[in-house]
Parts: sequence; C-alpha cells; structure tokens
Amino acid sequence: FFILFGLHTVLFRVLANPLNYVDTEGYAMAYERISDMSFKEAMTSQYVLWGVGYVFLNWLLTRLSSDPMVLFSFISVLSVGGVVWFYKKTSHSLFATGLFYVIYGMLYLFGFGVIRQPLAIVFALLALYYIDNFKKSFLLAVIAILLHTSCVIFLPFYLWKYFRFEKRSLLTMAIVITIGFLALRFTMNFFLTFLERAQQTGFGEEGDNNYLPVLILGTTVLLFYLTRTNYRLKQG
Repeated sequence: FFILFGLHTVLFRVLANPLNYVDTEGYAMAYERISDMSFKEAMTSQYVLWGVGYVFLNWLLTRLSSDPMVLFSFISVLSVGGVVWFYKKTSHSLFATGLFYVIYGMLYLFGFGVIRQPLAIVFALLALYYIDNFKKSFLLAVIAILLHTSCVIFLPFYLWKYFRFEKRSLLTMAIVITIGFLALRFTMNFFLTFLERAQQTGFGEEGDNNYLPVLILGTTVLLFYLTRTNYRLKQG
C-alpha cells in the first residue's frame, strides 16, 4: 500500500501542470533566465535572495535543459519522495501518516505551487533523522538553509538532545511558546492595521495559514514524545 501511495503522490505532482498554481510562473521565468547565465552571473543575480542553494540547483539543471518542467519534475520527485521515505522510516502507522500528509493542504497540495519550502523541508527532515550523526545531519541542515533560510529554525534541535526535559516542564514550555507566539502575532497585526500597505495586502488574513502547520505538527511531535513513540520505534 505504501509503495503505491508513494508512487501515486510523486507522479500526481510530476504530471500536474505547474503553471496552474501560485508562484510557479515566477519560478519558471527565473529558470529560463538562469539558463542563459554563466555560473558567476547566476550566483550574483537577484534570485540569490531566494536561496543560494536553490539558484545553484537551477543553474545545474539548466545545463541539462532550459525547459522549466525539468526543474518542477526534479523537485517533485525529491520533495515528495524524500518525505515518503522519511515517513517509511519513522511512522508508527503508515496509513494514518500518509492520509494526514495528503488531506492536509499545507503539506502536500501546498507543494504544487510553492516549491522551495517543500524541498528545504525534506533536507531538514533528513537532518532530523540523522541527528545522532552530527556531521551528516549538520551538512543536511546547511543544505536546507541554503534552499530556504527559514530552516535556521532547525538548528536548536542540536541542543535538544543535551537537555533532559520532564513531561510537565515540556508541556508548560509548549503552552508558554504558543501563547507568546499568538500574543506577538496579535500585537503585530494591531500595529500593522495603522499602515496603509498592510490594510491593502490583508496581512492579517494571509498570516492565518502560517501558524496552523506549526501548531498542528508541533502538537503531534509533542504527543509522540509524551507517548514515548520514538522509544518504541528504536526498540523495533
């Protein structure tokens, strides 16, 4: 079942028309422009703001073809295939994990249009999987950061293993962080309502989707910790 699930999710994204989704038209245009650049020009272009690793990947793939479908297909296989592999290695229930991955839009459907984040997430997950091997894990984390700078949020995980957390203190910490995050977001939105640009772009409404994955996935990870799921997986 999981092999069929993996093949289906990869092929469905590869065969989809990427230009039907948000952001991909800009990625396609950038890919075509990078195909006409030398390596030095590409690595000093405006697209470096998207991530040095991402621009390097674009330049490397353009040596094969200037067709943006090469980029979209490669990222689809790597991002979806990498997540499926990670699930296969770590999931306690492959069916439930696969179902959660597909039906929650910010995990699977999100990657049809926004391609840099899912690709970076794969390397962050691999870094997490190999976290006991610091050199290998850190290299994967650096690649993730080069693809998307938001992955710097992963770096504190290297300190996590050196601290012993009691269940009660961990739960308290999660509650405090959640309340602090929501309070910060409320404060930012309150002040931004006085800015004309913020009112025109609807910052508050767009931001609503950003914290949901953090809360849901963070809660899931916390429950795994409290139920000692990781310990049972290691015991086989």
